[in-house]
Amino acid sequence: MCEFQGDKCCRKTSMKVDARYFWGSSLALGRVTHISKNCMCINTKYSIPLESMINLFLPIKRKVLDIPVRINSYTDADSHHDIMRVEVINPSYDYLEYANSLN
Repeated sequence: MCEFQGDKCCRKTSMKVDARYFWGSSLALGRVTHISKNCMCINTKYSIPLESMINLFLPIKRKVLDIPVRINSYTDADSHHDIMRVEVINPSYDYLEYANSLN
């Protein structure tokens, strides 16, 4: 289970990596701002219903990882963006290696 404490994802590393995901037939963009082995925070303009599952595409070391996530919560970032907190579902070896390398 993704661990959150108030508005923050626990045991996280700050970062800024652009990510993409599909919602319906639309390509949506976001910026990953915090990451851990279990969860991420993504700054985005799109609000997806809570508990929805999507695949997040994250460019890492000359690869694009396809990461299944579940939407857990939202917080307002500013008047145009929300922070979407997601739980990583069955993280791959490549994802775990990347998240661990950031600590």
